[in-house]
Order: sequence, then C-alpha cells, then structure tokens
Amino acid sequence: MPTTVIANSFPEHWSYGHYEIEIHTSIEKQMNARWPHSNNLLVSTTWMDPRTDQLIQQNAAAGTKFENLVVTSTVDAALNFQVYPLIDQLVNTFDIKNVYRVGNFDSDHEFNFFAIACLHNFRQYETKDLVLQQPRWRYCAYNRKPYLHRVQLVRELIEQGLESHGIITLGHSFPGEPDHGLYRSIGEKSQDYQQWGHWYPEGTVATPHEIPHDLYSLHNWTVWQNHFLHIVGSTAIYNEPDTFVNQINFKPLIGLRPFVINGQTKQYNYLRKHGFRTFNHYWPHIDVECGYHDDTNRLALALTDIVKWLVAKSDQEIMAMYADMLPDLIYNRQRWSEWAAEQQQRVNNLFP
Repeated sequence: MPTTVIANSFPEHWSYGHYEIEIHTSIEKQMNARWPHSNNLLVSTTWMDPRTDQLIQQNAAAGTKFENLVVTSTVDAALNFQVYPLIDQLVNTFDIKNVYRVGNFDSDHEFNFFAIACLHNFRQYETKDLVLQQPRWRYCAYNRKPYLHRVQLVRELIEQGLESHGIITLGHSFPGEPDHGLYRSIGEKSQDYQQWGHWYPEGTVATPHEIPHDLYSLHNWTVWQNHFLHIVGSTAIYNEPDTFVNQINFKPLIGLRPFVINGQTKQYNYLRKHGFRTFNHYWPHIDVECGYHDDTNRLALALTDIVKWLVAKSDQEIMAMYADMLPDLIYNRQRWSEWAAEQQQRVNNLFP
C-alpha cells in the first residue's frame, strides 16, 4: 500500500531544500519496500503549520488506520515540546503500532542531514593551508542569529575586555524584538557567500541579521588561518532528549581547530560517540560540559574563562599547545569525511 506523506519542505531551489526533498523521497520508497502490505504514515517536522493539522484531521475523519509511523527531523532540530505530543496524538488517533524517529533524534534511526549536504557542497581546502601559523587571535566566535546564549557570550566577552583578542560576529535582533545592542560584523556581504549557502534574496524576513548565511565554507580566510580556538555558536542550547549537531559544528573539524561549544553541551558526547576528538582536557580546571541547560549565563562565563586563560598565554605557548593538538586535529578532519559518507549510506538504508 502507498505511504501517506504529511510534509512541508524547504523550497527545492534552496540547497537544504533540495536534499530534504531527496531524502524524504528515499525514505518513502524504503517504507513502501519494507512494509508493502501495511498502511504507513510519513510525517516531517519541518515547518509544521495549520495545513499539517488539516491533513491529520482529514485522515482521521476518513477512519484511516496506520501500522507504521516514521517521523523525520532533517533541516531543523526536533522541538521536543512539539514533536513528542504530536507522536502521542498520531499514535492514539490512528492506532499506530510502530513508531520510528529518524534524522535528528537520539534513536536507532539517527542520521545527520547536514553532513550529507556538506559532503557534496563544502568548499575544498588543502590541509597544509589550514595549519595555524600565527595566533593573531586567541578565539573566533561567529554568530548569525542572536539567540539568547549567543547574546550572553558576546556580552561577556565584550564586558570582560576580551573583544580585541578575538573575532566576534553577531546578527541584528529578530524582527519585532528589541535591539540587543551587540551587533558585530567583520564587513562580509551576503552576496559573497551565495555559492556557499546564502540562498536568501536580500530584503526578506530571512536576512535582517546582516550576517551572511555561510553554510559551506570556513568564512573569512584570514580569520580562519590566524585564530586558535573556535567557539561553536550552537543552534541548540538546551540538553533536551535529542541532540542537534549541524554544519556549525563541522567547521573546526574540517578546519583543523580546537573548539568549545556555546550551546547544547551534550554535543561533545555526540561527537565523541561518532569518533571525533574533543579538547576540553587542555583546560580541565574549567568545566564546560557540566550540562548547563537553563537561561543563566553560566556557560558564557565558563567559556569566557577559557578565553581569559588563553589570553594570558604567550604566542609561543599557544603554538606549542596547537602542535600537541595537531595529530588529533588532522584525525578529526579525516574522520569527518568518513563520517559524512557514512551518513549518506545510513539515510538510504534506514529500514533493511
């Protein structure tokens, strides 16, 4: 029996939209092949809106029953407060026996959508060019959308006099929200990154932050070559049941940089579970993995303490630390390519 699909997607002319549509087509085919004689339901969590509820109600009114439910999270984090009540609703409404959570879920059917897109599109760099030659900046903290945890970190770095020791970006406030007063730019224009993922036309509600949507590159090359610590401005902040790792996390893996994560701290364990190496043992006196998940600035303070510790070191000490890290950094770069290819294989073989 054909699978019923309830899904919104990014537009296909957006890079992520192309991959999202391709992946859902593959999943639908896999479901039809795996359960050819069952009623199956495929539901995407991307841009759920009133039309989603309408389609659910239409099927409920028709008395439809489904045996297998596949819920996907691809281009966005699985918003737990929405997704799990929705799953319960679908199970109860359609008498569903089997539920499979695929994509950005901590489940047996996990895969990383962003790795697949980056595998095919990320800008190519020579390994030798990525090796740090001079620690002109102790850190780099790129941020586009001004989520709370990003604003907190930028504020702490500035208030503690650390801005001159690193590179900071932070986009303008979301439309309708008060100006946070911390906008920071290094002068990059959106047009410069259309090849690397800035698909939004100028003047739309998606572009008020005035920071390029840089998915597929290491952004400013001079900054990348000359900074030591990369502060990952994670999209997700709370340690909810499901981990969300996206292209933001990949840049230090690809680009030979030690990193810390401003956001969902369980991402460290996710990365280690998938074979990557982390670097927090270099600053064991500062705990950045203790599971911060509230609205305070405790994580921002801990990350700022690492920056202060690095600022107190000489260039020679920084370069010696980097030399000690380099084998792990090279390993992470090699492992990333392997792992991204594994994600492509996983997504096409979810239901053997």
